[in-house]
Amino acid sequence: MNITQPGARPTRVCTRRTMRRVYTRCTMRRVYTRCIVLILLVCFVSGSMSCGFIVFNDPTTESTTPGTTESTTAESTTVTTTTAPTETTEPVDPREEADKLLDSLADRNLGGAGVIIATTDDETICPLSSDDEVIAARSVATRAVEDKYNALIITDLVDSQSMLDAALEAVAADMYYADLLAVPLSRLGSFMQAGILMNMYSLPYTDYTKSYYYDVTDEAVFGGELMAAYGAANFNPEQLSCVYFNRDLIAEYSLDNPYDLVYSGDWTWEELARLSREVNAAAGVYGHGTDYTTDEYISGAALSMGIDYVTNRANQAPFVSYMAEDKLANDANGIVDILYRMLYNNSALAPEGDSSDLFTSGELLFDFGSLEKMTSLTNRDVNWGILPYPKYDEEQRHYLSPLSSDAPVFCALASTPNYETSGLILEALNASYYGYTNEIYMNERINYCLRDNDSINMLELILDGATSDFAHMFASGFASLANATYSAVINAVTTRSTLTALYQSWHTAADSELAAAATIYE
Repeated sequence: MNITQPGARPTRVCTRRTMRRVYTRCTMRRVYTRCIVLILLVCFVSGSMSCGFIVFNDPTTESTTPGTTESTTAESTTVTTTTAPTETTEPVDPREEADKLLDSLADRNLGGAGVIIATTDDETICPLSSDDEVIAARSVATRAVEDKYNALIITDLVDSQSMLDAALEAVAADMYYADLLAVPLSRLGSFMQAGILMNMYSLPYTDYTKSYYYDVTDEAVFGGELMAAYGAANFNPEQLSCVYFNRDLIAEYSLDNPYDLVYSGDWTWEELARLSREVNAAAGVYGHGTDYTTDEYISGAALSMGIDYVTNRANQAPFVSYMAEDKLANDANGIVDILYRMLYNNSALAPEGDSSDLFTSGELLFDFGSLEKMTSLTNRDVNWGILPYPKYDEEQRHYLSPLSSDAPVFCALASTPNYETSGLILEALNASYYGYTNEIYMNERINYCLRDNDSINMLELILDGATSDFAHMFASGFASLANATYSAVINAVTTRSTLTALYQSWHTAADSELAAAATIYE
């Protein structure tokens, strides 16, 4: 592991990749390095001039240098070569790549018209210029869309309830309110239940199969209708959860390196719990703690373990199903058991509310928090690294990073008079942000925050794993949905009620509510 001092800039050793490639490429990097060293050693020992690295002048031998027609002897002082220079690849400018995507979209001239986006988060959604380079990059991406369509994008900052009230009035009066809404994902159910949202599959010029729309969009489908979209223009890394850890404690007590566990696919909640116990026993410090409330911690942890509460198929009302089959029920009960032991049967747990101070003072190994916290650790003495949330078991395919409940998703109102503008701007914003804003974020964190190369790879994994689910997005609109899903898991952990009993108590009512709501948009 390459360790740098606080404030030093680590080298970015792995380019951005998909989740499917990260483990192989990061592991193979080490293999390639060893192979190259071995090849160089062989070339050095053999003195082979054909390898192109080293030329020996043997005073007793006359030979011909590759690439020349002259003999070399002991008296030779100059060797002329004609070897072609190594080809280099020009670095890709992410802004240029985003502009190419933007240029590929339909052209329109909106004649300088204003396009209004009502939002609860104007640092993520189309912000004005800022001294913060990451926010400023979002502003640059927005200006590119304005230039393409000769339009002025205006954000209306408003709290979610005021937005809902104003939207209800506008729809009732058949009047204009906004071309797009950016609502907190946890409030989507309330907006949908109000009957004011349009099916976003109906928006012209949109293609939700494009890479600039994230998988979270799939969770916003309700009975075959798309209620919201989540893409590059919504994505704010600060709203993702991660695990911070003390690298010095790992090294001092010869504990298994969490980075290696991540690379091998073995970074699970059981492994985190084991390391927490080991450091607690060896050093007398706390093993793990969290910045979140108990409910938030349990809910996010269950998401990271891949729990799938609801079955959601086209042309069918969604229904709660995570306990309907033995395998699903066993996994759900396993999640409850893991979290109970983490919170209530583990002397390594830090006292609630103290984890941040304990971590920065070197008295805590693992600290659960958001990526937003990273900048506050920059000048701290603690030698920290970051990790994705662990998996349920080794069979889980990906590391998942729970999104904040405040993360914004795009919606369109049924009363929007010009669907063409809404579709054009939605598609263009996501294309213009794609790749560019994340690259700026990565570079900023590499330059000013991260302390080792492995953390760069971990940060990429965290960003690639952004997740939420149907239950968290729609529960605000249904009295029983939360109780039948993530609140049931919370209660099973905190009260030791059986998850099966909680599920049986609530899932029928939740299914009935979901079935009734599905008829609104038929």
